[in-house]
Amino acid sequence: MQVKGKGILMTFEILNQDNVEAYIAYLKTAMREEPDKMMVEVINESEIRSRISDPFFNGTTSLLAIRDGKVVGRIEYHFYGCMQDGYKMAYVDWVYVLAAYRHKGIARKLFQELERDCMHHKIDQYFLICAENDEADRFYKSFHGVERNAVPVLRKTLTALSDEKTQADSFDSLADDKISTAACFGAAGHYPGGSEAECAETVRRTAAAGGHCPRSGQ
Repeated sequence: MQVKGKGILMTFEILNQDNVEAYIAYLKTAMREEPDKMMVEVINESEIRSRISDPFFNGTTSLLAIRDGKVVGRIEYHFYGCMQDGYKMAYVDWVYVLAAYRHKGIARKLFQELERDCMHHKIDQYFLICAENDEADRFYKSFHGVERNAVPVLRKTLTALSDEKTQADSFDSLADDKISTAACFGAAGHYPGGSEAECAETVRRTAAAGGHCPRSGQ
């Protein structure tokens, strides 16, 4: 798909075997320019290539913004559903636009493509845990029909525990140190299920599934 944002002609493509090298080049650029936002020490190219064909990642959509054959931004998200009540939701895991291409409407277009995909799958709500930096904060404040509230998050990293380590010690609980910029997005700007408690539960579900904060730079 080709779109024009603030004078820039871009195409949007799902990450695949044909564009993975351009995607890796984009990650290298981001790593070189803003390593503190990438949350990794190295870009493992071989593992990235192998994930393209790994069925485990079939539920992950990484949408790339491309200009002149160069990946300049991406949004990565997942769809979830509850067997009990049929509730559907989307979780945004990553949003990142290269510094030289920010403030040109690219991040906004990426979110519009996400919303179009959500509506196609009859999902009327998506959420994310906002990155805590000034650029991201200004960007998310420009959204309409959203609520941003502090919710507790509990995360457990599954590693081999020593005999001396207790179950309680293995939890990294953020209940007392709340994520101050957690966000729940919806078509009507409400919490999943309609309450803050249920929004907190949604975030907990994602954390338990390995979800983490998107590092976004607009």
